[in-house]
Amino acid sequence: MEVIERVVLLPGDELRNHLSEEELKKFPHGEGTAEQQNITIATKAGVLKCQDIPPHNLCVSNMQRKYVAGMNDMVIGLITMKHTENYKVDIGGALPAILSTIAFEGATKRNRPNLQVGSLVYGRVIVANREAETELSCTSPQSRKGWASGESYFGPLVGGYLFQCSVYLARILLDPECAVLEALGRAFPFEVAVGVNGRVWVNSANPLHTIVISNAILNSETFTRAEIEVMVHKLVSAVKQS
Repeated sequence: MEVIERVVLLPGDELRNHLSEEELKKFPHGEGTAEQQNITIATKAGVLKCQDIPPHNLCVSNMQRKYVAGMNDMVIGLITMKHTENYKVDIGGALPAILSTIAFEGATKRNRPNLQVGSLVYGRVIVANREAETELSCTSPQSRKGWASGESYFGPLVGGYLFQCSVYLARILLDPECAVLEALGRAFPFEVAVGVNGRVWVNSANPLHTIVISNAILNSETFTRAEIEVMVHKLVSAVKQS
């Protein structure tokens, strides 16, 4: 995420005091912002940022752990109830979200995932407002690989290890140039799914590597890039000696 002139906002501060009209129109308004009488304001304290990851919007970011659903957010959910037409999914919000049983790439009523209560799923928010239940989808506008191939971007998460982190750290991990994931990727082969709802799923062939990767990610939240490189180097050396 790109920080805009290190602007720190408080609830009620107007974004137009820090951005041009062109910038306000160019970027959609995301988490921590709201429209009041055609004026965009901050709804929480934090740093004004422009996300360089989907959904490419303006947001006010801080180290909060509470998640509030936003359009196109990528989230990791836990299936809590199973119905004929949909699932109830815990995404860490105030209320569960809904996921249609056929909201998977290439799914039909006869060919669809059979998720059970307790299953994990990686999806994106397609409905997020106060008047309707939050709705998820496991389809991707960028990828057309079917869920059955095991290569779809969204879908069920099988195996692996799930842990919680702050919403702030989750957004850092989604940065294409995330320092800790780059450093870990040079040391270990692994899969990772990051939800902006503060959930991270890690999977590797070696359980020890999974633990090391998870701990490194959690420890990286307040580290600089140089400190992260040192930390990962020490962890890799320790693993090789074990």
